[in-house]
Amino acid sequence: QDFAEFAGNPMLRSSLRLLQPFARTTRVHGLHTSAAARSAAEPLSPPSDAELLDRLLSGSMSQHRLEAELGGDAERAVRVRRLYVEAVSAQDGVGDPAAVLSLPVEEVDGPEFYSSVLGTNCENVVGFVPLPVGVIRPLLLDGRRLTVPLATTEGALIASTNRGARAIAAGEGVRTELLGDGMTRAPVVECVDLRQAAALKRWFEAPDRLPELQRTFSATSRFGQLLGVKVALAGRHAFVRFRCATGDAMGMNMVGKGVNTVLAEALETPALEGAELIGLSGNYCTDKKPAAVNWIEGRGKHVAAEAGIPAK
Repeated sequence: QDFAEFAGNPMLRSSLRLLQPFARTTRVHGLHTSAAARSAAEPLSPPSDAELLDRLLSGSMSQHRLEAELGGDAERAVRVRRLYVEAVSAQDGVGDPAAVLSLPVEEVDGPEFYSSVLGTNCENVVGFVPLPVGVIRPLLLDGRRLTVPLATTEGALIASTNRGARAIAAGEGVRTELLGDGMTRAPVVECVDLRQAAALKRWFEAPDRLPELQRTFSATSRFGQLLGVKVALAGRHAFVRFRCATGDAMGMNMVGKGVNTVLAEALETPALEGAELIGLSGNYCTDKKPAAVNWIEGRGKHVAAEAGIPAK
C-alpha cells in the first residue's frame, strides 16, 4: 500500500519522516514507497530556512534538533545555525558574530591560510587539522547574553556545556568579580653572601623605591606597568618577583624586557656589587605549572564567579 494512505494518521507521521531520506523506492515490512506517494504526503516536506530560524528564535526548537529536522542534511543545518547565531547577536545587541561567521564552511583557501600563519602562529608548516566548532548559547555573564564558540572533538561536550549554560541563564546568570590583575616574572640573583642578599631585599622593597623602578620599567614598553616587587630569599639567592600590568596582552615578553632592564640598572648599585643575575626566570613566577605562590600572591587575572540555579 502507498504511504499516502497513511499520511493523515498522526500515529504514523513520525515514521514517515524517519523513512523520507531512504531511496526513491523501498520496501519496508511489505509497505511500498513511491516518489508520487511521498510528494502527496505534505508533512514530509522539509521546512524552509525562514521557518527553522523562526522556531529557533522563538525557542520552540533547540539548535541540536536542526540535523534531525532536515533529515540528516548536516551541511544545511550548519548554514541555518550560522543564520541563527547572526540573528541572536543582533537581537541581544552584544558580541560580534564575525568571529563565528568568518569560519570556513566548506573549504579553506590554502595559500591565504598558510600566508596568514607565516611568522606569527606556526613554524615548519606541513598542513592543518580541521576541528569542528560548535556554539554554546546563551551564556548569561554579568548581565550580557553571550554566544561562545568552542572547538572540540569530544562528543557531547558542547551539548552538556550548553545545558549547563541554559540552566544558569534561567536564573540570574553568572556574576563575576576581578580580585587581582598582574603578570609576574621572578628572576634569580646570586649574591656574594646572605648579608648582601638581605640588603638586596631591603633595597627592592623600600617604600620609596617603587616609583624609581616604575620609571625604568615604563621606558621599555608603551603598555606595561610595574605594580610591585617582592623578594624571597633562599640562602644567598634572591628571587625578585615583579608584578606588572600588561593591558590586553598576556605580556610575558614585555614583562621580561622591562624586568631585565630594571635588574641591570639595580645591580650597578654599590651595595650590590658582585651580585649576578643567573636566570631571568627563577621558577618563582610561576609559569606553566601549579604553584602555591600563584594561589597565595596571585598571577595574571584572579577572578571569582558565582551562579544560582532555580529550584524549578
